[in-house]
Amino acid sequence: MKNLASQIKESMGYKVPEFRNYDKIAVCGMGGSGISGYILKDLIDERPVFVFQSYELPKFVDKKTLVFINSYSGNTAETISMYKQAINRTEKIMIITSGGFLGNDERAIKIPDTMQPREAVGYLFFPMWKALGKKLDNVINVVEKVNSDLGIAEKLYSKLPVLYSSSGFYSIALRWREQINEDSKRLAVANTFPELNHNEIEARFDDAQIVFLKAKEELVIEMLKREHKIVEVELKGKTKLEKIFYGATLGNFVSVKLAELNKEDYLKYRLIEKLKDEMRKRK
Repeated sequence: MKNLASQIKESMGYKVPEFRNYDKIAVCGMGGSGISGYILKDLIDERPVFVFQSYELPKFVDKKTLVFINSYSGNTAETISMYKQAINRTEKIMIITSGGFLGNDERAIKIPDTMQPREAVGYLFFPMWKALGKKLDNVINVVEKVNSDLGIAEKLYSKLPVLYSSSGFYSIALRWREQINEDSKRLAVANTFPELNHNEIEARFDDAQIVFLKAKEELVIEMLKREHKIVEVELKGKTKLEKIFYGATLGNFVSVKLAELNKEDYLKYRLIEKLKDEMRKRK
């Protein structure tokens, strides 16, 4: 896997289109290709950002919608279905892929094809960031300083990881959950404040390990500390972009180390590819 800092540097060198006169943003992508949409949704607040992970686009996706089509393989069935609908509704489309069916579109931004989709978060996110004319801040230096899992994986070993993020940082809790699912082959739970204050706070957290991905203090965490050991992870950085990608980088180290502790090969799939094969057979 090419490290995240290198992905960011390379991605910001890509030639991307300029878009104007749009009133909303849609990101279409599944799994490791889709997480970039949730990150964008957390970061953009001047226009609504929608993340679509289905076969169908809602009717409000129209000519005033900027649509990002993200599929690492370029052959994801759901994403191709959304792409076919999008091209009939708007000219404001950018595709990020390593090849496949979607790579044949002249609008495609081609990224390297040598990794698993979830490993390519930098390649899948930063071309969008550049197309939107956003600043890079100090994110490269922030992610370069992360070089271990900080001992977090051992605390998660044999436990159910329950991942909570500060409000506005749900993408990082989701990213950790997906990485733990795919790399470590473990079930995990993800939620964000203040929603969990109205439901999950009542849970007893038996056999669970709570991880708080913290951008600010939360009263409920102080309450839960009275009964549970909680791993608190400060999201480092001065800007939200820096904090999110600090969290994403750290999560990569945690999930790979947890896979090692679980004696799992983090690069191999157990069921995802089998499911795709079955779906192809039934078409």
